Amino acid sequence: MWRIFRVQRIHSSLFWVFIFFSLGIYGFQCNAILYTIAALGSLAWFFFPKFQIDILLSFACVVSGYLRMSDHTSRHPKCEQTMIQNWTCDCPEDLRSPCHCKPKHTTENWIVEIQNRNSCGRTDSFWGRLDPFESFRSFDFGKWKYTQNIAGELTPLQEPIYRPLPSLSKSAVHKWRTTIRKVIAKHFNEEAQSLLIAVFLGDKSALSQEIKHAFSHGGIAHILSVSGYHISLVGVVPLMLLKNRRKYIQRLGMALFPVIWIYVWICNAPVSAIRAATMSSFYVLGNRLQRPIAPFQCWTLAGLIVFSWNPNAAMSLGAQLSFAAVASIFLVLISLQEVFNRNFWWASLAIPCAAQLGTLAWTASTFGSISLVSLPMNV
Repeated sequence: MWRIFRVQRIHSSLFWVFIFFSLGIYGFQCNAILYTIAALGSLAWFFFPKFQIDILLSFACVVSGYLRMSDHTSRHPKCEQTMIQNWTCDCPEDLRSPCHCKPKHTTENWIVEIQNRNSCGRTDSFWGRLDPFESFRSFDFGKWKYTQNIAGELTPLQEPIYRPLPSLSKSAVHKWRTTIRKVIAKHFNEEAQSLLIAVFLGDKSALSQEIKHAFSHGGIAHILSVSGYHISLVGVVPLMLLKNRRKYIQRLGMALFPVIWIYVWICNAPVSAIRAATMSSFYVLGNRLQRPIAPFQCWTLAGLIVFSWNPNAAMSLGAQLSFAAVASIFLVLISLQEVFNRNFWWASLAIPCAAQLGTLAWTASTFGSISLVSLPMNV
């Protein structure tokens, strides 16, 4: 089976490993996927004996994905109903970030958002009520939060007392994020601030609904989420230096390349940004070792790393759109490579078309509409 569908043109030996690993993750949430894979695999086992090794490898990847998701779920529980407990929490300095909390007399570690938190550090024991997130209309807010491993919302029933941790210090990333916010706040009005913070840091919390709807209807809502577009802008300088033939300029490019990852963490490491930064890292590493890695192989490696690190990311709409858009772009560029080599403008037009077609199933089913102006806006 793997030998038949080897997809040699995309040069990604791990493509099917990633696909079946992802199916195992989805199968944890939807047993029908597992039953379908088991039925099809059993039929293939009997009717195509020469592919039995490939079938076993496929099952192994599915089981690996299922077990990874099971382990992750046990480590990061989800709040299904309201519970009142005695809690102890470790809260980061960034007041927008969730806290790691443990109920008394248990070893469970819950990642929660604490209402009206105005301090950081380790709390003394306090009584609090943990509630699941409420959904808004057709949008499952709790499911979206859980893709970020956030279990629920904790409301203190008594004022927590925060004590500084011995190892708690102002992180450089938090300082830089705060500095960027202060610079923007100093030079722009409130509405411009919210837009610039959304564009540069991916924080849309202060954006008005009118602006969000305008970007959505224009088909350019991805600009408000840190993704490959932002990573390419930040990494264009080091990547250009790395392509220079002079070794000292290449070394300068390598020295500047970590800026990409610093930017990712300043933006609170969204999955789409991690995907883009990981792909860039493999691409640069392969070139430096004189073992170039094909773009689709970089995509596959990034997917395996991201979903192994956080299987919940596979359930995130943002991650699905990000991976689907990039895969569609690569497939179109590979299929029409000769045409694009002769005409740059065709490639410029094909990239947004490929991204829109690749994500059409998600956008149509989730948002119920398709923007007719997204193509010219993205070109």
